[in-house]
Amino acid sequence: SRIFTFRSFAYYFGSLLFLGSPFLGGAGSHTFNAEVLQFNARLVAVLFLISVPLALRFAPHGRVCGSAVRIGLWSIVGELRRNLPMLRFLLSYSISGISLGVFLALSYIYVVNYLRLPEAFPVILVGYAVANLVAVPPWLWIIRRIGRHRAWAVGVFLDALFYPPLAFLSPGPASFLPALILIGCSGFADAVSRVASDAILGDIVDYAELKTGKSRTANYYAVKSLVTKTNVAIGGGLAFLSIGWFGFDPMRTVNTPHAVHGFLFTLLIVPSILYVLAGILMWRFPINQRRQNLIRRRLEARASREADRIERA
Repeated sequence: SRIFTFRSFAYYFGSLLFLGSPFLGGAGSHTFNAEVLQFNARLVAVLFLISVPLALRFAPHGRVCGSAVRIGLWSIVGELRRNLPMLRFLLSYSISGISLGVFLALSYIYVVNYLRLPEAFPVILVGYAVANLVAVPPWLWIIRRIGRHRAWAVGVFLDALFYPPLAFLSPGPASFLPALILIGCSGFADAVSRVASDAILGDIVDYAELKTGKSRTANYYAVKSLVTKTNVAIGGGLAFLSIGWFGFDPMRTVNTPHAVHGFLFTLLIVPSILYVLAGILMWRFPINQRRQNLIRRRLEARASREADRIERA
């Protein structure tokens, strides 16, 4: 969890730099225009020149443990089907990821077209990113107290709590501060997912290695990366299909009450319901800290026996 916390902190710091770039690039308007994108390109180039040599110099090289054995796609699928904790993880991760995909896809329309606060959208994005960043250390503390899976469940339950009040905000400047606070609180709650999900997946990898005698770490994390991209695509696609079905058109000055209610239902209520389902699934995740410690002890005992066998040979 500590390692993934550092990684998450770096990820959210990078997100903050990008989302805050309209305020850093010297542009007259705080929007993502060509000048801001050029500033981002130059910033990335400079950061690469600094970070890559540092990684090459200080990152450990590890040791070669033998040639990797290639396995086919269907072998991976078959192994995943037999791994019940992994299936539960993927189901919860997919549900919460689709929820986030829906919200991210429609958040621009909500702030700019519904609340009519176009200049506030970059500020709200920066507030969300700041909340992500400052939430990482507190979530690590919570994880150490109640466990990875329950901390993640608490995070998605909080997301489900912060979304519905946004439906009661009316268009106009008076809604800027409440929207900033509520979306920022959602960013704080969502930060646990990046810390906890990768750590939980590490527990699942250990469980799979104990059951099969094979380490499939790269395959499991590759599946998670694929699911992450798929979640955002599915969530965004379903979001636009849904508001279109309700007849909401962001280009119209005035939409019908039915269309507006459908837009708010899609943006805020559907993700909240899905977050609750994901939280329930993760709250009862079978690999808790006690079981993970047992799995690690058995893996270490197996490795010790194997080392003794090789030494006697």
